This record gives sequence, C-alpha cells and structure tokens, in this order.
Amino acid sequence: MKYITLVIFVFALVLFRPYELNTGGFWYADDDWDYFAHASSIAYGQFPSYEKEFFLGDGVKPLGGIGSGILASPFVFVFSLVDRVLGADIVLERTEENIPGSWSQFGFIVASLFYLYLSCWLLYKAVRYFCDEPASVWAVMLMALCQGLPLYVFRRPIFSHVFEFFLQSVFVYLLVLFQQRDIISKKMIVLIATSVAMTILVRTNNVFMALFWPMILFFNGIKDGKNISIWKKIILVYVLAVIMVFGLKIVPELLNPSGGYGGDIKARLLTFEPIAFYFKRFVHILFGINWGLLYTAPFIVVAGLALFIQRYPLKHKLIWATLPMLINLYCVIAWRTQGGWYGYRYLIFALMPLLVIPLAHFIDQCKKRMSVWPWILSTVAVFPILSMVAFEASGGALHLSVADSGFGQSGWDNPHYQVKVWEIFLFYPLEALHIVFDAGVFYILNILAKLVHAQHLLSAAMIKNYLVFDWGVLIKTMIVYALPFGLYGAYRRFNYNEHSV
Repeated sequence: MKYITLVIFVFALVLFRPYELNTGGFWYADDDWDYFAHASSIAYGQFPSYEKEFFLGDGVKPLGGIGSGILASPFVFVFSLVDRVLGADIVLERTEENIPGSWSQFGFIVASLFYLYLSCWLLYKAVRYFCDEPASVWAVMLMALCQGLPLYVFRRPIFSHVFEFFLQSVFVYLLVLFQQRDIISKKMIVLIATSVAMTILVRTNNVFMALFWPMILFFNGIKDGKNISIWKKIILVYVLAVIMVFGLKIVPELLNPSGGYGGDIKARLLTFEPIAFYFKRFVHILFGINWGLLYTAPFIVVAGLALFIQRYPLKHKLIWATLPMLINLYCVIAWRTQGGWYGYRYLIFALMPLLVIPLAHFIDQCKKRMSVWPWILSTVAVFPILSMVAFEASGGALHLSVADSGFGQSGWDNPHYQVKVWEIFLFYPLEALHIVFDAGVFYILNILAKLVHAQHLLSAAMIKNYLVFDWGVLIKTMIVYALPFGLYGAYRRFNYNEHSV
C-alpha cells in the first residue's frame, strides 16, 4: 500500500486545486446539488425533510440517488461541527451561496478521498491472496488510479462514482474472502444486505448488479441451486436489502413526492435502433478520439480480454459478476454521449474493481516473460494519465461544451479531446508544465514565497489564483494531502494487529 498511497498523494498534488475551495470549483450544478442535499439533510438532522436543503430537483426532494449522501454524511457531520462553532449561516439553512467553501461541503470531499483509499485497500488485499506484491500494487494503481477515478475525488468529489467503485470493491473483497474460508454469519449477511441496498441507492442503473452479487457469493456450483439453506440466506439478504431501500428511499419519496427523472432519460434508453447503430457506437466507445477506452481506460480493455482468456482463481464467478455490466454498457451506447463529464462514467467505475484480479494475473504473466514489463505498462498508462491531468485545463481548449455526438444527440462533449491533449503536451511544453503545476505545486510555492516574502520572484500566472491568503484553504489543503498518509498509518497498524493475532 506504500506505493499506492504515494500515487494517491501525487494525484492530489496535481489534480486538487486549492484555489477552488472557496470559489465553488468543487460544486457542479444539478446532480452534485442533489447528492450534497441528501448528505446535509442527514448531517443536520433534517432527514427525511429537505425543507432546509439546497438542490435543483423539483422543489420537493432531490432527484439524485441518496446512497452517496448516506455514505458521505458522517464526514459532512464531523466537519459541519466547525461550521457550527464558527456560527456559519449554513447551519440554519443550506443555500447556493453558503455551501461553497463551507466546512460541511469539505466533509464530502474528505469522504470521497477516504472511500477511494479504502477501495484501493480492499482491492489490494483481495489481489494479494493470489498474486505477489508487485503485481498487486501495479494492478490496483493502473486500474483504480490511472483511469479517471481521481478526477471524481479531487475535482468533482460531490458525486456518485467513487462510492459506486467502493461498493464494487467491497463485493470483490468478500468474494475472495468467501473463497478462502467459511465466514457466513449473521453479521456477514447484514453486511452483504447493506452493500446490496447501498449499491441500489447510489446508482439505480446498478440494481441488476446488486441483485446478482448474493448469488455469486453464496453459490459455488450448479448443485448449490438445490441447497435450501443457501437459498434461505440469499432470501434473507434480499429481504434486509428491501427493508433498507424502503426506509431510505421509498419512505422519503412518499413523504416528499416528486415526479422523478424526466421522460428524456426513458426515451433515450427505450428507443431502439438498427444493429448497425449499436456496432458503430461500440466501436466509437473503444476508439473515439474524445473518450475512447483505448485512451482513457486502456487497462479495462486489457483486463477485459484477460478476464476470458487467462486462467486465474474465481474466473467463473468474476465472469458472472460482469454480466450485469452489459446493462451499463447498453446505457452508455443508448445515451449516445459519454455522460456529460469525464469518460464513460456509466460503465467504467462499476467495472474496474471486477477486473483488478484478471489484470494482476496478466501482469504476473508479463513478469515471467519479459523484463521490460514495467516500462510497457508505464508507457500505456501515460495516455489515460495525461488525459486525466489535462481535463478542464488550459483555458477552454480542454473543457467541455455542448456539441453533437455524431449519434443524433447533443450534449457536453469535446469531440477531439485526445488530439488536443497530445498537441499541448508535445508542442507546447510551457503550457503543459502549467497544467501539471497549476494546482498543488503553485499553491505550495505561493505559501513558501509568502513565508520568506519572495512573491515578487513568482510569475503572474503562478500567483493569480493565490493573491489572498486564507487559513481555511491552507488547513483544508493540508488535510487532503495528509489524509492518504494517515490512512496508510492506519493500514499498517491494522495489518500488524491482524498478523499478531
């Protein structure tokens, strides 16, 4: 976990922009407002009422799923204590003006970083049952940290995909744990039921995935289908999950009725096209120069092939676990755009945890056949890393705008994004350096320059975002930078206690 921790810190340094803490930079419209409203209603003791919350919705309740808000709410509550001590008006009512820059909002940022680290921890432990240290570390770093997910932690943390990734990681870890020893107990059944319920509550399109997991975990063969005791456990999981969903989703909706998402979503998903359309769309998802998986998530392609071709433990169960991903793939195809922000987010973040074990075994085979395997993997990783680092940088060239997707649908896109990224990094080195240093490096240089009264040595581009010093920004930034190392310390302590028992 040491190298994984360092990589998380490096991405925090490059992607996390301290100057946006007080300017609403972590506060995207629509969905983000809904997710935060769920978390703040719980943290401030208002749930299931949303009378004091800010969101777009329909004025009655947020439309976005409640799952992310539930998972983030403990962190929002802890940091809301600072707002309470300071007497901030967010304590009385959440508004579009008082949420950005608040400690309550920062709690959601910390939650996203925490669940990213915990996900990596779970996946690392799962892979280590079958692979050595180098293969496990590389697999987790390449799959979890180099393919867009850190953007949803350090740039758009008030969202659902980190939490979706975390829940899938929990299931993968449980799958490995079940393989190692019989751990079926009442506590484990409650844990599985909670994970099923939360998977549904975080993103509704993952309902089939959530319902598949109990059967994948409990069944070890066709003969188990006749085992009544196993079916009783599975049914108990479903019943508990339904109770949780009913209490956390259905009851609030009955108390705060709303029309739900509009007909545009149903129209897109239920409008069927000729076979040629789906083939062309799939090819575009793989090779498109905007968000093609070969550039933004190449290790999904590699591990996806390894999933079926290679031999490795739990192969059949992992293949069964990927079947519900066909629903997510269909959503990406039928949506006709990438989904309105970075990458094919409706698919990749639920899929990545399932492919870590196949990727680790692929790396293990590479190690046995070639000595240059780290250089090859690193070279491939450059593509998604630069794509991720460059996103929403350099004026407007690397930003999204409303554009035609080429499949009969307009939306937020950047049709030639990958070309623009490489154009900057190959032909405009100064601009490329500015993109890499604009976040943490420039902030640290400004802090050091202020301490020694040497700001005059910095260029205008380096100081333009940090003209005013803010203690709150400094403290929050240091928390973000320090948290991975604090969690690594907790990991070391837990690992030591686990082996000493």
